[in-house]
Amino acid sequence: MLPKTQKVVSPKQFDKLFREEALIALFSSEKEEEAYERRDALLIRLIRREIKQHFGRNKARHPFVVDDWWPDHTRFIEATPAHCTAAFLTALRRLLKDKHKDFRIQICVYKDPMEGTTYIGSMALYSNRVLIEKRLHKLLESSGA
Repeated sequence: MLPKTQKVVSPKQFDKLFREEALIALFSSEKEEEAYERRDALLIRLIRREIKQHFGRNKARHPFVVDDWWPDHTRFIEATPAHCTAAFLTALRRLLKDKHKDFRIQICVYKDPMEGTTYIGSMALYSNRVLIEKRLHKLLESSGA
């Protein structure tokens, strides 16, 4: 279930706010950078664990987790509407605590992820709120997520 604290915006507003809200990590040492990389890698593993729990072991049924990183406290997932269940979204939000409380998870939703022209919209999950594009919000509301 999406949190009650939601900001539903146009795609253009989403892009603007998403950039503005990025928490860029600045490192004063290699040790700090390595610690950030470890937290980031742990979050990827936790996300993949939730994916297995919710969608089984068949990787063909999984949303795609992007491994690339930039020190902006963001993890990226490409998904279909079928992946956007209330249980899965709640599980992802629950990961954003303790060492990951400053992170967010962006989920880009496509009707067909292999076909780049079927983009529906994006959401950014935070521990206590969600930033979501209008079209995706409407779709999720109608599906009960």
